[in-house]
Amino acid sequence: MADGLFAGRYELAGLLGSGGMARVHRAKDTRMGRPVAVKTLLPELASDPDARRRFAREARAAGALNHPGIVTVHDQDETQGADGAVVPYLVMEYVLGGTLAQLVREQAPFEPERAVRIVCDILDALAHAHSHGTVHRDVKPANVMVTPEGTIKVADFGIARVLDNDARLTTTGSAIGTPSYMSPEQINGLDVDARSDVYSTACVLMELLTGRPPFTDGNQINLMYWHVHTAPPVPSSRNPRVPRELDALVLAGLSKNPEDRPRDAGAYRDLLRGWLTAASSSALTGPATSPVRDPGRPAPIPAPSVDPRATYGFGPALPAMTPDLAKPPSTPSAPGTPPPFDRGGQRDATPPPSGRPEHPAYSRSPQVPLPPPYLPSTPPPLNINAQAAPAGTGEHPRRNRRRWIAAGSGVVVAAVAVSVTLAFAPHGGGPGPDPTRPPTTVVQNAALALHGGKEGSGYGGGLDGVVRPSTKKGGTLRIVSSYWTDEMLDPAATYDQSSWDLQRLYLRKLVDYAPAPGPAGGKLVPDLATDTGKLSPDGRTWTFHLKPGVTFQDGTPITSEDIKYGIDRTFDRTVFPGGPTYFLDLLDQGQHYAGPYKDSDPDGLGLNSVSTPDDSTIKFTLAKPFADFRYVLALSIGAPVPRKSDTAGGKDYQKSPVASGPYKVSSYDPGKSLHLVRNTAWNQSTDPIHSALPDDIDVRFLDSQDAVDDELFSGAADLDLNGSLLSDTSETKLLNDPKLKANTDLVFSGATRYLSLQTNVAPFNAYQCRRAIQYAVDRSAVRAQFGGQYDGGDIATTMLPPTTDGYTATATPYGRTDGTAFPDAAKKQTAACGHPNGFSTTLVGTSGSPKVLGAMTSIQAALAKAGITVKIETVTSQVLYDTLAKPDQVKARGWGMVLTSWAADWPTGGGFLRSLVQTDGSNNYSGLSDTSIDNLINKADGQSNPGDAAKTWQQIDQTEMGESTLVPLLYPRHLVYHGSRLTNVYEHVVLGGVDLTALGVSG
Repeated sequence: MADGLFAGRYELAGLLGSGGMARVHRAKDTRMGRPVAVKTLLPELASDPDARRRFAREARAAGALNHPGIVTVHDQDETQGADGAVVPYLVMEYVLGGTLAQLVREQAPFEPERAVRIVCDILDALAHAHSHGTVHRDVKPANVMVTPEGTIKVADFGIARVLDNDARLTTTGSAIGTPSYMSPEQINGLDVDARSDVYSTACVLMELLTGRPPFTDGNQINLMYWHVHTAPPVPSSRNPRVPRELDALVLAGLSKNPEDRPRDAGAYRDLLRGWLTAASSSALTGPATSPVRDPGRPAPIPAPSVDPRATYGFGPALPAMTPDLAKPPSTPSAPGTPPPFDRGGQRDATPPPSGRPEHPAYSRSPQVPLPPPYLPSTPPPLNINAQAAPAGTGEHPRRNRRRWIAAGSGVVVAAVAVSVTLAFAPHGGGPGPDPTRPPTTVVQNAALALHGGKEGSGYGGGLDGVVRPSTKKGGTLRIVSSYWTDEMLDPAATYDQSSWDLQRLYLRKLVDYAPAPGPAGGKLVPDLATDTGKLSPDGRTWTFHLKPGVTFQDGTPITSEDIKYGIDRTFDRTVFPGGPTYFLDLLDQGQHYAGPYKDSDPDGLGLNSVSTPDDSTIKFTLAKPFADFRYVLALSIGAPVPRKSDTAGGKDYQKSPVASGPYKVSSYDPGKSLHLVRNTAWNQSTDPIHSALPDDIDVRFLDSQDAVDDELFSGAADLDLNGSLLSDTSETKLLNDPKLKANTDLVFSGATRYLSLQTNVAPFNAYQCRRAIQYAVDRSAVRAQFGGQYDGGDIATTMLPPTTDGYTATATPYGRTDGTAFPDAAKKQTAACGHPNGFSTTLVGTSGSPKVLGAMTSIQAALAKAGITVKIETVTSQVLYDTLAKPDQVKARGWGMVLTSWAADWPTGGGFLRSLVQTDGSNNYSGLSDTSIDNLINKADGQSNPGDAAKTWQQIDQTEMGESTLVPLLYPRHLVYHGSRLTNVYEHVVLGGVDLTALGVSG
């Protein structure tokens, strides 16, 4: 280094990417005055002379390529680092823009013509490389740059193989590449040529057409097994808009035998260009749908009837390109029936190997030893613990959950993608030990028994298992957040998920959720109470008894009066205007109670409907049955508050809340820091929920989400208090770094994104016109606009999300779980409601979000195919919801459809649907008034058995779908990262993130 310059010439700036071989920095060439990208070999490889020679040879091979579609290599050399070590490097063109991977996440699936044009540009660049004897060997969307002008540039020939070179670039029996895009011969460690790049590019084409490469959702071992042995799905089985002629070309590129593929990238490019020419002249035939019967009300919702041979390309026009296609993949079942092998909206055309888990997850780091190249006699070992699935986005979850609208932001970045390397042992043996997983011990098994009985690891491991189970106490849990509110410590004042999760560390309630991953976490268990409540025969009175030995932080016993006082104070809406109002709705019963600070009763008896016969007994008397009442008590508003500590009319309590849980507030500097220490008066024997492993918990509030993400990824912090707010840049970094990704889960937000159709605005006063929207909307396109796999979430088929009791994955009343639109079926409905030529309407959403606007535009385009003209209008969130609360204004403004989202405060059908569909529901924006639904709600509220109530709410969900005032679009997901120091990590189904009460720290 000279004068602080790398190699005496380059001024290094931010890190663009890193992987198993090298890291890439943005830099300035001080001699030429131009921006460049500098790629350096990792130190552990730079010390190996053979690795340095390979790096130099590959750089020279890439430098010999001169094509506008290839990232130019300017220079290659070695320099001396600050520690005296040799640092091999190469200097490349700096490409302003983003990667094709980012574009796929935002927009896939693409229209077939657009997808093919992009792939032809990739193939044109590869054809130049192939003509110079160079094979890329790691073609994938992350290695394709897209400039702001739309120019395609293939990057990272860093693991390229120079043909006809006697020296192998890798050891015998090794495979280098990215599993989702690797050819069968590459996986088996055999020699590769241009046809391997053809296979990888066909994988990319499949992803552009359908949103996913041929094989997905598996760990690396499964993925590679499928590439070698499993017939790829037909593209149109995932996206019916793909013509069958294009099906054949994609499958030709995906042939298992290289001899059956086009000979090189140029040949494959020419075949695809031929298809483009035919497509532009409308010479191709596409999938067709058969007529749909016209339903009569209240007949079942009509499901569009589709000819599988026409839709999925299994007719005579599709040639059998390879022996693997002699037996076509299984045909998905007709819409309206359970699809074969459905995974929450992600369908594979072929079933997995025997024993494959429903949601297998990526669990191995890239450098661990893996089994030898696959032969038919060596099926892959399976990761049966971890789960993974597509993702969702949203603004701060449950921040006033009644107005839960996702906002997105687009980021243009410059990057040079870096490869993932997989090493195969050439002979014998099974997989080596996973260094990220601790050995199973009696202590760990005790932790597993407490938290669900199953150990998870790797990407998705915390969805249905416990990652790094341990009962070890000690250490400091380090939490950071870019979000805070003045009231976040007061249980009566808060209505957001971050505050609720934080408050569970120092507050207890009569009941709380089970400390377990997966569905088990949605069950209530006793906390301060001896049981989950006794219900009177008339369903109106709930009785709870407190456990002996429960105390506040000063050792004072917690009494029933403390529970009652905590509830009473929520009635003062002048002091706590933003907290939940459930107790007001259920317990006031005409008393018009104004809260304890304004209570005129000299004895301060508070609510008449809550009685405390003795210090350990509390009774709640409701005006009518409400089966979900115990779930209301599990919210923070049900925590005990000692009257003597609630001074200054409630306004000062948030500065120093009194702990009833295992931790207490040691110090709090609003907006800057919070420190929790052990509550020595807490009695572990009375608490089945809190593990209380760390000695203390340090929470710091940072100025930006980027600052939060930087601390997480560097290891300076363990967890983001609001784990769903990863920036786009950080999300890309996480997904491309195997070590970071292995500590990540893809979690349901507990919401449904949907369209509200206004029944008092024509033509949506007619149910057939509302059903037309159900058929016409392209949910897959909406999903792409919200971020695709990792941000958009799963395709929604009914309103109840997967985190809610009563949800069923097989309920597909308006089509399939892939989000396909059925414009012909929609036209039948528009004719039935008196609009044979279609109709016009206005779609409204919140302003300021490119993702929301993109989704609205995609809805507009899809509905146009059914003859429905859509005008788009955006307004601020405040204007939107203020107007929705006033039906007359909605009608005056002509708002026919509103794009919004909703998440429940507890995981039952009633918690989710009641407010949306009950005639007088506070969020029944559509104006639905259905006596049959109201009667079913009354029935569900009177069912004390949760299973019976869930079935009734499922029936309510089905009835609402028939009315079609709500059009479900997506079940959002989001990525949650948890640091490698954390133990007992799992995602709680109700919290939508990591359960703080279970966490421990190692080291």
